[in-house]
Amino acid sequence: MTGSPHGSSRCTIVPPYLLVRLARVDDPRLAAAAEAARRSLMRDVPIRELRATAHPSPPSTPRPGARGGVARVRGRLDRAVSDAAGLERLPGRLV
Repeated sequence: MTGSPHGSSRCTIVPPYLLVRLARVDDPRLAAAAEAARRSLMRDVPIRELRATAHPSPPSTPRPGARGGVARVRGRLDRAVSDAAGLERLPGRLV
């Protein structure tokens, strides 16, 4: 991200299971990537724990008016989110 007020920071989303896999790589050519994955995991765990305590998971039943388990809210983006359940088979189960 160029022109960022925070220097050369980048905004990316990498699932924790991929970070764990990359952090375990024992290849000198990927040493920098493995170290970056380890640093990301060290930062990620406390944030996820804080988020989980501050915002408990909603009930698994769909809200009234939801079609197919997906609530439609006027004026908001309509997104479908899938859960791969820690596997690499996509798209996974619609949640």
